[in-house]
Amino acid sequence: MKQALSNLLNDFLSAIFFFAAYSLTGSIVAGTTIAIAIGVAQFLRLKLAGRAIELMQWLILGLVVVLGTATLLTQSPRFMMLKPSFIHFAVAAVMLRRGWMSRYLPAIVRTNVPEAVIIGAGYAWAGLMVVLGATNLVIATQFDIRIWAWFISFGAIGAKVAAFLVQYAVFRTMIRRKLRNATSATVKAAGSPSTLLGVVAGLILLASSGGAGAIGFRQAAAPDPQGQPLELDIWYPSEAPAAPHSLGPFEQTVAVDGAIAGSQLPLIVISHGTGGAAETHYDTALALAEAGFIAVAVTQQATTGATAL
Repeated sequence: MKQALSNLLNDFLSAIFFFAAYSLTGSIVAGTTIAIAIGVAQFLRLKLAGRAIELMQWLILGLVVVLGTATLLTQSPRFMMLKPSFIHFAVAAVMLRRGWMSRYLPAIVRTNVPEAVIIGAGYAWAGLMVVLGATNLVIATQFDIRIWAWFISFGAIGAKVAAFLVQYAVFRTMIRRKLRNATSATVKAAGSPSTLLGVVAGLILLASSGGAGAIGFRQAAAPDPQGQPLELDIWYPSEAPAAPHSLGPFEQTVAVDGAIAGSQLPLIVISHGTGGAAETHYDTALALAEAGFIAVAVTQQATTGATAL
């Protein structure tokens, strides 16, 4: 979730600043000038950092500069009302690219949701953009600015929020079902009563996920004779009360150092790739712990570049 929101925020930062500045000042010039400045600054930052610029980022920058300049030149409220249609149609065109959505999804979704479903969801978003662009076109040409402002502020944003929530619910259900099936397969393969008890405990926790005390978390270190100790982040089922907890740049709700619920629980070790860290896989680890596994993510001082699970 946080990865998706972070990427979306970066890609649409200039557009967000435009609406914020325009809402505060009521000035098209101020909003457009700030949006152009933010867009160009983002572009320069990525270039100086040597990072790749995604197609969506190129699109947003181009729209901000071209449409922003046109807004400054025309000073026309009607043109400002038509701009969202141009933006929605352009974004829809980019969303027709196969697999565009993968960049905005965490690893647990890409791993557990079929590719065809992700691609289909991307096309559905493209369709939504076309519908919103066409609706804005009608409102901008047939109605006054008050109705247009209501549509942009509530109608268009509300439709996107609703679509996001539906997608989140569908993906979450599919992930939970796949993890539950994987747990059942572990039971059949192990055949051990102690393993069965651990998996059953995990399924109980999975069924009651979302409440406090579902996942425990602790950090530890493992000695390495050939180098520095390995830093371990550990997630596991727990009945202890959970609370918000910061893990690097991420926020998770866990029971820090809470007691482990169950015994003989299946173990999964997560190893990051070059330049990564254990916390970058926190969302995958949370889902695994929620399904009844003990998930251990290792931060290594030297990596091979391969990410293994």
